[in-house]
Amino acid sequence: MEKITGNVFYENKIRGCNPGFVVTGEGIVLIDFPVDFEFTKRWMREIAKRGKIRCMINTEHHMDHWLCNGLFEGDIIAHEATREIMRTMDLDFIRKRTKALYIDPLVIPEGYQLKYPNITYRGGMTLYFGKHTFQLIHTPGHTPGLTAVYIPEEKAVFTGDNVVGQTRTAYHDAQPEKWLESLKALEGLDVKFVLPGHGKVCDKPYLKQQAAIVRGWWEGSQKAKAEGIPFDDEAKRTIDPYYGTRDTGIKPDVTLTATSVR
Repeated sequence: MEKITGNVFYENKIRGCNPGFVVTGEGIVLIDFPVDFEFTKRWMREIAKRGKIRCMINTEHHMDHWLCNGLFEGDIIAHEATREIMRTMDLDFIRKRTKALYIDPLVIPEGYQLKYPNITYRGGMTLYFGKHTFQLIHTPGHTPGLTAVYIPEEKAVFTGDNVVGQTRTAYHDAQPEKWLESLKALEGLDVKFVLPGHGKVCDKPYLKQQAAIVRGWWEGSQKAKAEGIPFDDEAKRTIDPYYGTRDTGIKPDVTLTATSVR
């Protein structure tokens, strides 16, 4: 667990998405969930030592951001499009996806029930806890309902998978033109810390590199289609310097202790 500021914490050494949380004067706000069940349980127990967990925000519908929602009893918030797409999935579909994504099996407990967000927004939403403001910004791109969570007091933004820090960008379900617009909007925020959905913590200038990768991939795939040529690995590596890297094979660190969250 990485301590970004005095109140913002972020986990990027586990498989699946990079979850995080913010400690406020009125409790804790979670952003996304780890994908491994046993790790999630330990993660939540350690976080709860810092205060009451008030709510969770799901940034998108890909299962590595929300599969473990069912372990959380509080309010879960997402964009309405994210919830709608989540509800088209069942455990059979998710089990097949995990087998395709992960080297080590992802064990889903018998009788587990999927849990969808119970609060949604459309244009935007603002939450206030203590002295902290959480601006939920609809930033479609990597997925249609993607949510960026901006905490101005901490100069930090959780971007979901619209930004991936020095690892391969994924394009399934993508809307490239809107993605570029959303990255431009993120550039307008007063931030020091960009907390991506995968990979390493970034700074604000990295947003331009992410935009260049998305633009190159979009234009390259369109050109290949128009000219009837393959959009092969060599072309993809030219566009994305991190193509070929991915964290799906990482074994979860289930040895989280109170001293590792500091």
